[in-house]
Amino acid sequence: MLAEIINQYHSPLYIYSESTIIANINRLKQSISYSRIMFCYAMKANSNISILKTIRDQQIGIDCVSQGEILTALKAGFETPNIRFTPTFASQS
Repeated sequence: MLAEIINQYHSPLYIYSESTIIANINRLKQSISYSRIMFCYAMKANSNISILKTIRDQQIGIDCVSQGEILTALKAGFETPNIRFTPTFASQS
C-alpha cells in the first residue's frame, strides 16, 4: 500500500492520520478539567491547511507568530476570536 502511495504522490511525502490527530486532541481536552481554557495549536509546528481545518473543527484555537500565519489561519477558516498572535519580538542587536 505504501509503495502505491509513493508511486501516486512521489517521495518524500508526509502521511498524517486524521483520526489520530482528533484522538490526541480529545485526550488533551479530557486531561484538563479547567472550564475556562482555550487550547491553541502552534501553527509553526505545521501549517498544512487540511490539518489546520481538522484542528479547527475540534474547537481548537490557533497560535500565530507572523502576519503570514494569520492569513493562513483565516484561509483555514479560523474565526478571529480563536486566533492568538504571539510574535517573538526578538531584538536585532
